[in-house]
Amino acid sequence: MAMNYSSGKKNVIFLLVILFLIIGATVFFFFSIRTDAVNDILKNKDSIVSVLWLLNDGDDILASEILVMYPPTKKSAMFDIPGNTGGIYRSLGRVDRLDQVYKEKGVISFAKEVEGITGRELPFVVEVSLEDFSALTDILGGLKIFISDPVFTKAEDDSYFLFPSGGVTLDGDKINSYLHYSVAGESETFVKDRRQNTLIAFLSALRENSSIIFDEDNFSLYSGYFKGYLNGEKLDEESLHKVLSLLLNMDSDRITTNSITGTLNTVDGKKLLFPEDNGMQIKKVLNLTVTSLLSEEMSSQSRVYVLEILNGTDRTGLASRTARLFRDAGYEILRYENADRDDYQYTTIVSHIGNFKSAETIGSFIRCRNIVEDEIDSSAGLGTSATADFTIILGDDFNGTYATSGYSGNKNEGE
Repeated sequence: MAMNYSSGKKNVIFLLVILFLIIGATVFFFFSIRTDAVNDILKNKDSIVSVLWLLNDGDDILASEILVMYPPTKKSAMFDIPGNTGGIYRSLGRVDRLDQVYKEKGVISFAKEVEGITGRELPFVVEVSLEDFSALTDILGGLKIFISDPVFTKAEDDSYFLFPSGGVTLDGDKINSYLHYSVAGESETFVKDRRQNTLIAFLSALRENSSIIFDEDNFSLYSGYFKGYLNGEKLDEESLHKVLSLLLNMDSDRITTNSITGTLNTVDGKKLLFPEDNGMQIKKVLNLTVTSLLSEEMSSQSRVYVLEILNGTDRTGLASRTARLFRDAGYEILRYENADRDDYQYTTIVSHIGNFKSAETIGSFIRCRNIVEDEIDSSAGLGTSATADFTIILGDDFNGTYATSGYSGNKNEGE
């Protein structure tokens, strides 16, 4: 009897050992898969990396920014996603503000809704609380912010927000105030600029201190300030290190910034920003921006080209909408108006500066291959603000986003 009991006890112990080994192997396999998934995305150096960056204050989203980066050139772009962006959100089952998704459903549902708004997959999410952001700001020695005009405004608790103009270094408490203050009549553009400038300054400060914070022996001391996710699953410390290290490679001097634009309407007592053109505008701008990041010529140029947009069709508003697309993609628009006639069959790009390669880059934005070169008049002041570098004549083949004909200027074909 005693032998049977001893034998049974040994069997139980053996089974427990096997169970623990299985659990250990499962946990190891799970984290190995997560790390491999991160490596699979990041190892492709020729692809765009997209990250959703969130700054929260409890249940409130203070900043929601999409970062898109092309690692070979370190060129990147940042898109502000306002919390009051209105829409019919599947996770809520109703029309509401976007930030209400975060409050009720959490970060993963929020990220999915942002993907729906922008039409872009966002595999990585990095989230930081305002408390941790302020603490990190102090650890980094403050953030360098440029303030164009001095700020002197009263807060709700009768205290005052005071910020001098010019280049200043703000500590954690000041950054908290900088992100929260509001001035009567201040446009949403200035609020967006504050959010984006703060994130750019934060990433720059992280890069300057990367040898300390991202050292393998030190990162565990700072990793707890960040929460990282890949496709809805929380990242382990090693994977988080890889994602943040990639962001630090961004050239902060070459980050283009943008935001969702639209119309403010009141729904159920809430002011909601409904994206322009039923949400198609931000999708177009994101696609054009990604095209510019992937363009070798655009990535190497430091000059901003000046465009003239002419509507060569009978469709009202085509030139103004297209001008907005190119402006949002980083070009300067001299003017947009009707062409000399409204029966152009094919969209045409006219280069006034003898730069065919740059014309091709512009053409890649709208899939236009019909490029012609104008005679250069050295006395006309080309390249100045008075003259366009390129003229885009929109033809009947232009659908509002792309030239669909594929016409490349065959002289045997008509205009």
